[in-house]
Amino acid sequence: MKKIRVLQVQDYPPFEGGGLEINTFRVSKALEKYGVKAKIATGRFTSETYNSLGGMGEIVKNGILACKVTSPDQLSSLILDSDIVDIQFTFSCRPVAMEAMRLCSEIGKDFIVTVHTLAEHIPFSAIGELSEFEKRSKLDELVGYLSCEKAIICGVSRATLETLSEVGVSNKKVKIINYGTAYETFEEEGLNSHEIDTVDLTYVGEISYLKGINYLLDAMRNLKSKYKSIRLRLIGGGADFQDMQRLTEVLDLRENVLFEGYVEHGVVGQYLKKTKLYVQPSLSESWCMSLAEAIVMKVPSIATDAGGMVELTADGEFAEIVPKADASNLAKAIEKAISDNEFYEKLGAKAACGSEFIRNTYTLENQAKEKLNLYKKLL
Repeated sequence: MKKIRVLQVQDYPPFEGGGLEINTFRVSKALEKYGVKAKIATGRFTSETYNSLGGMGEIVKNGILACKVTSPDQLSSLILDSDIVDIQFTFSCRPVAMEAMRLCSEIGKDFIVTVHTLAEHIPFSAIGELSEFEKRSKLDELVGYLSCEKAIICGVSRATLETLSEVGVSNKKVKIINYGTAYETFEEEGLNSHEIDTVDLTYVGEISYLKGINYLLDAMRNLKSKYKSIRLRLIGGGADFQDMQRLTEVLDLRENVLFEGYVEHGVVGQYLKKTKLYVQPSLSESWCMSLAEAIVMKVPSIATDAGGMVELTADGEFAEIVPKADASNLAKAIEKAISDNEFYEKLGAKAACGSEFIRNTYTLENQAKEKLNLYKKLL
């Protein structure tokens, strides 16, 4: 049987980095057993978060080929050579994703746009620094592509429906396909958890203002007044990494905050085993794979009420939910978790309940099957 050729288009490192990158790669692998041959076309191998250390324009990992796009003609050739084009989009409106939409519209080829972020992301994104006129022009261009009859839109949560409606796209066109967690790919070899120090709090993701790290550090300042030895581990990189390091110095948290840097996804689970509490302080999230994986590992968790995390946690059934951009309430929730055994056990029970649900529901297998059904419908 002829394999379905799928071109995954994105503007980020192809295999590692953030939730989009990791999920796109893992789903591409999961689709192989259903007769899908995926290829990743990306605008770059290096980002503020992760460096893929690519060679001369191509990288292969676990049988998945990633190509670095350097011209519209190259991207057009890749599109024409594919049965399905699945564009991984964020509200940074980066060039390769936007160009892929333009080319598909121009060629008259059906295409899928999978939306991974919310409009709240815009002020923190690549187009956030544009003038209002330039920004509106870019968003109008986007709405035009998403509204054309050749586009099929996928959102990763109910929050995606709302955000697309905000920018002028009918949410009736949007199909929701939730992220599948990639916890099963956590490696048991290479890094032993006994080599990692136990900490009170852990965060995994981009080290940035968008992720609310400044609010988390402010909460740590409040907590340190009562708990001198409290420790937080930050895992990840990002454009604001040095800013957050400087803020740690200003708040006199040098001994309390560990900047681990980027950790390969396969060993994240080892770090989650060595923390008492997971904290996700984001200002905007369409879903949040790192929170889902912490819950899967049964780590008691605290998260903000940002976007898709409310849906992910079943309105707080799987984790404690606090208001976003609120260091005071975040500190209070953390303090209660580390000082009140009954509350901590309650958070553990929430995580255990969430772990079972996520393992059965938000799986790569289920996501791959839904993607496959969409691809077959398009063909």
